[in-house]
Amino acid sequence: MIEKIYTFRGFHDFESRCRLRIFDTGDRTVVIATELEDNPGTTITNYADQLATQIIMEFNIKPDSLIWIEHYPARPDIGEQETYDLISFKWNGTRYIKPEWHHIKRSMLDKIIGDELPEEHYGTLH
Repeated sequence: MIEKIYTFRGFHDFESRCRLRIFDTGDRTVVIATELEDNPGTTITNYADQLATQIIMEFNIKPDSLIWIEHYPARPDIGEQETYDLISFKWNGTRYIKPEWHHIKRSMLDKIIGDELPEEHYGTLH
């Protein structure tokens, strides 16, 4: 597994950051992109197709093997619960287009990665 804070240039060339976790499950590559509370730029939701395209190119992931998960940690201070969404894209030969969001439960995420994600990996990076 690769785990890192990933910096990217979002809309209007603003520096943006997210947490990335990349899992190789054998035939598929699962990327979990987590929105950071202190992200100064474009959200992972607003930049999903561009960010996914950038990640597959940078990490040598085959476009048809990608499973992209968008994660928002719980924010009890403002009443938001943790969410996971599986995003499906169309591949046009050079980049991803037409993202579609499908809400999933944490238990489904564990099935997708083929193991239970250790508890310390849920939520924000400290």
